Amino acid sequence: MDELLQTNVFFFITSLATIIISIGICLLLYFLIPLVRDARDLVAKFRNATEEVEGDFEKLRDVAEEEGAKTKALLDLGLGFLGHFFYTPPKPRRKRRVKAASTH
Repeated sequence: MDELLQTNVFFFITSLATIIISIGICLLLYFLIPLVRDARDLVAKFRNATEEVEGDFEKLRDVAEEEGAKTKALLDLGLGFLGHFFYTPPKPRRKRRVKAASTH
């Protein structure tokens, strides 16, 4: 084969390969772009849901702190009331007398 024919066959095969690869890339993008859009929408919805859940947890924490303070106050009041019945006053201690040094 002469060189001109080899060159023409090479460029023909290269052109066909380029066309086939370009069509494949176009088909891939045709199916991939809607998937990426759906993924972007899902991520946006997930982000919004996460922010709502975070807000709910903050409200729950605030309510728990408030109710905990009320419960602690009631518990302290009840224990103080019960403790009053079981309280025994300390016995007064007798003062020790210091003996004076006596001379013999």
